[in-house]
Amino acid sequence: MHYPTFAILRETPVNIKYSSSLIWRAYFTPYEKIQNILVRRCLDGIILTNSTFSRDAIKRYTGRDAIVVYPPVETETFSFAAKGDEREDIIVSCGRYTPEKNYEFILKVAEKLKDEPIRFVVVGASSGKISERYYIRLEKIRKEKDWRTLNF
Repeated sequence: MHYPTFAILRETPVNIKYSSSLIWRAYFTPYEKIQNILVRRCLDGIILTNSTFSRDAIKRYTGRDAIVVYPPVETETFSFAAKGDEREDIIVSCGRYTPEKNYEFILKVAEKLKDEPIRFVVVGASSGKISERYYIRLEKIRKEKDWRTLNF
């Protein structure tokens, strides 16, 4: 189980649209009911997830623990980086541009560290109108703050 959608719908204020719009409520009410039935069926077996963050949400909302299985990454190609002395003060975040990724947190951290020689890079992809609007909103905030150390 990846990060459970039902957890996002219950705890993320960014997703207020799902409860404030009649159309979204009409869509998500049956979706949530179906998802709850499917989740209950799955609770009898072993639950696998890809991070401790997801495991914590699964446990919080289902009462069941999950086994974390990290996605395989071929590390040999990049092992030279750990051996070198040269380092760059850079924070890189990768993922889809969607509200549940909460890139606003990176903006807050960048603002607190604006006087430090640290560069922030957010690498992502957008798909669909919500994702594109979210990216545009993040880019607007970055431009308003005039952060040259933060790139999308």
